[in-house]
Amino acid sequence: MNILSLGRNLKRWVEHFLWPVECPVCGRIASTGCLSCLENLIHNPIIRELGGDLTLMSGSTHHDTCRDLVLRLKYRGYGQLGVVMGQALAKVLPPVDCDALVPIPLHKQSRRPWNQAKLIAKGIAMEWRVPVVELLVWNPKAGFQTSYSSIERRLMAENALVFKGVRRGRQQVRAVVLIDDVSTTGTTLRRAACTLSEHSISVKKAITWSTSLRYYR
Repeated sequence: MNILSLGRNLKRWVEHFLWPVECPVCGRIASTGCLSCLENLIHNPIIRELGGDLTLMSGSTHHDTCRDLVLRLKYRGYGQLGVVMGQALAKVLPPVDCDALVPIPLHKQSRRPWNQAKLIAKGIAMEWRVPVVELLVWNPKAGFQTSYSSIERRLMAENALVFKGVRRGRQQVRAVVLIDDVSTTGTTLRRAACTLSEHSISVKKAITWSTSLRYYR
């Protein structure tokens, strides 16, 4: 073992001692998730049509380890994991020609410290060299999404998501990719695409880490 390798291993052990985490796939210490491990999990991505010319690309079905990663990201404090999940998606999925990546916003009633969709978008942006632009907010009159049943999600109001505009001085945004962590019924992504199209912004694709196929039958 050379000095460089010894130094890397020592650094990893120190990081693990200070922040005791390990990759949920291979068990590597001091890693919320190895990029190579996550790529292997989503090596066979899912492509689905959501209607209205909107295509969804997902890394996996929402079960087993892929589902556990989403839970870690959203509820267990592993924020950096979202960025790695985005990087893995960007390496596995074909690049999309667009001006920006638009994450589905976090509802104001949410108690989460971060927007998991934005973290995934940041990971994709690192690989595709495309900016992340937040163009949408939830309509204050819209319900809290996590409390919705699958039927209620399908009946989501057309104006559930509101366009908040492009920050002054930013380059023109005309074609985007929507980003979210999980697609359940696809309704949120469709509503987002509809809102953006009303403001002359084309949604090239939607990307999620995973998708619940049972709601598409």
